[in-house]
Order: sequence, then structure tokens, then C-alpha cells
Amino acid sequence: YRGDKLVVTGSGFDPAANVGGRGMPIPSTLPQGSYVTFTQAEENWRPSSAGSKRIRNAESEKWILAESVLNQVPSQFQGAIRKQWTSLADDGAWSAEIDLVTPKDPTATGVYGVYTYGAGGVNNESQELRVVLNYVDSERPKAWEPAFSVALADGTPLAAGDTVYRGDKLVVTGSGFDPAAN
Repeated sequence: YRGDKLVVTGSGFDPAANVGGRGMPIPSTLPQGSYVTFTQAEENWRPSSAGSKRIRNAESEKWILAESVLNQVPSQFQGAIRKQWTSLADDGAWSAEIDLVTPKDPTATGVYGVYTYGAGGVNNESQELRVVLNYVDSERPKAWEPAFSVALADGTPLAAGDTVYRGDKLVVTGSGFDPAAN
């Protein structure tokens, strides 16, 4: 649902891969890293495929990059990268929290999912992965949890097993009951 947060974890992403690309903001002599994003894309979404479309969703995109590489990026670009940076460990593992935000491209079609692909214009088919999700473009429905309590009319709370007598007045208070249920 829109507004949910996902924790996406990856493994086997080579920290030394993806050298080249556009050269901005990361010099082309350094690994460019990878992106992980929640977006909507066509079946032929892979950047390494001919005819693929751009699939970025800047609202929910993270940049997976080794800190040793990030520290070599020119200082004027580090702040922008760090805003969306996810640390790539030496063993190729990473974990990112993704906010589910509806992609803003009104012409986008295809399936919603979490996608990874080479950053900086680098095509690396081995890092072009996706997990398709059944995304609902609305807030998550409220989880109703019905409960009630019982008290004497004077406010004295009653618990299971308490004694009550004929003529006592009870106040029963409920919460969490779905008005649209039943």
C-alpha cells in the first residue's frame, strides 16, 4: 500500500563492478554502484535490453555503493549521493528501507515492484533484478482490533471472575469495532 515501508536486502552485488558509465557524479574510473527502487515498469524493463524504458522513481530510490567509493567522489557531489546512499559491504550485502510512493510518471505502465540495476548509466545484467508486488495506490486499511471493558456504574473496573449482583448497573465500553463489518 502507498505509504508502506519495505526493508529490501541484497547479496552478491560486487562492490568493484559497474565501472564506467556517465562519469557524473561518480568518476567513470570508479564503480558506480547500483540503484534499488520501487517503481512501475514494462516487461522489457532491463537497461541492458534494447528498447528498454527508464524506470527511475526518485521518490523511493536508494543508491547502493561501497563507502570506500563514496569517499572518493568529489566533495561537491557527496551530499546528494549520501541522501539516498545505502552501504554496500565488502561481501556484496546491503539493506535499504524503501518508502512506497506512487511513481509520478503518469505515462508509466507495466507492473509494480522493487527493481535493482546498475547506477551511473552502467548496464550490468547480473544486477538487473526485480520482485513484482501487488501494489495498491491507497493507504493501508485500518487493522480493526475489537476489545471491550466492563465497569460498575460508579467506574469501578471489573475483571474476569469478579462478583456482580442482580441490580448492579454495568458500563460496557468498546473500542476497535469496524463500523462497516457484519
